[in-house]
Amino acid sequence: MEKYIDQILANNNRVIVPDFGAFIVKQRKPLTIVFNEFLQYNDGMLVDTLSKNEDIDRDNAKQKIDAFVKSVVAKLDRGENYPLGKLGVLVKSSSGKISLETEGTKKASKTKPEVKEEKTQEEKAKEEKTKVEKEREEKAQEEKIKEEKAQEEKTKEEKAKEEKAREEKTKEEKIKVEKEREEKAREEMKREQAARTTVSDTSSKHVYEPAATTLESRKKRNSKRNIIIWVVLILLINAILITGYFMYNKDLPAFFRKAEVEELPIDEPVIIEEDNYVTESYEDVTTTPDTKGEAPEEEIRTEDIPHATPIRQGPKYYIVAGSFSYEDNADNLVKDLKQKGYNAEKFGSIGNLHAVSYDVFSTRQEADRFLKTIQTELDPQAWIKKVD
Repeated sequence: MEKYIDQILANNNRVIVPDFGAFIVKQRKPLTIVFNEFLQYNDGMLVDTLSKNEDIDRDNAKQKIDAFVKSVVAKLDRGENYPLGKLGVLVKSSSGKISLETEGTKKASKTKPEVKEEKTQEEKAKEEKTKVEKEREEKAQEEKIKEEKAQEEKTKEEKAKEEKAREEKTKEEKIKVEKEREEKAREEMKREQAARTTVSDTSSKHVYEPAATTLESRKKRNSKRNIIIWVVLILLINAILITGYFMYNKDLPAFFRKAEVEELPIDEPVIIEEDNYVTESYEDVTTTPDTKGEAPEEEIRTEDIPHATPIRQGPKYYIVAGSFSYEDNADNLVKDLKQKGYNAEKFGSIGNLHAVSYDVFSTRQEADRFLKTIQTELDPQAWIKKVD
């Protein structure tokens, strides 16, 4: 754990160990680190670092940190010191206060002359007062940090509410527009019926009232019958077209597979920057060649694609095809690439995303050679992920 604490302190002035305390860089040159047992809230920095470096989720990372805290507290309670490598040694005093001793503080304590004279009551009171003031300042700082964090969460909630309100407003506007269209259509139908009724009235003025009523009812029946005939004709035409499509289109299964893939919930485009390459979601990868006017997928010959040699022990180089929050999307991409002749696989995760590769190699040279082929012929956004 001290390795990750040291790693965070290299770029930050503070790292908080949840439910234990905080290591704070007091000065850089010479490096002086102090321990504050009052800052114990979880700011997520240590959990995120542990999760990313050990490739585990946040819950497992939090459990590891809790186990580390228990072991440190147990050792300090037994009156033993807890070494933290380069950071120093954690020590618990007789009064129960935990502090961090570094080589600088040890040297200072060795060179400091011993003072045998007891301190006066006034000096002790000043020290106690200073200590209380420091504790108040630290508590005030902690409260301030909590308030800032609460304000950020409140701002996020307000933004989410605003977005939700906008979506609801947009839906209401759409519903309103659809209702207006329906009302206009009904009004037009009423006008047409009124016009037809007017024509029928002018042509049959000499007919007495009962005959006019009978004629109007006949026209309504004829109109309904014509509508039914048109509906039946449209259904028959559609049935003939669909039957012909099934009979003569050999690529129909692939069409349905594509439809099934598109019906799954596709992630919003996820961009991950690494090794100077960028990867996007499966939806963007499949549409990029068409929008840029490059060669269609049918022109790529699978026999020209260099395949990986048997993977030896050691680092592996994956040619990344995409990364998804939904695992179903990753599985669909693997299936699609294998049908095209690639040695595709779902090789783990990048952050919280499920990663898919075109192929895997044991040397960087083979991976670079394959990457150039993929970027030229299929996917300009492909990149290499090294896994030790």
